[in-house]
Amino acid sequence: MNSEREMENLNEKEEIPPSTYKEINGIIQKLRNKNAPGPDNIISELIKEGGQQLKPRIYMLILKISEKEVIPID
Repeated sequence: MNSEREMENLNEKEEIPPSTYKEINGIIQKLRNKNAPGPDNIISELIKEGGQQLKPRIYMLILKISEKEVIPID
């Protein structure tokens, strides 16, 4: 059985630094083409081709999700 201290450690939140724009951009570039879209019906090619208008918006969305720990509905 877990000790009380072990249980406290499980409940403590590990701080993860926010992703950088460069990291997110790299992940976007590595998306595979011709995959089925997710539940949002957005294909990877659309994200990759969004360029300098879409990528900063995706980055800001990821930062907000990371900060609030909630995925927005709209």
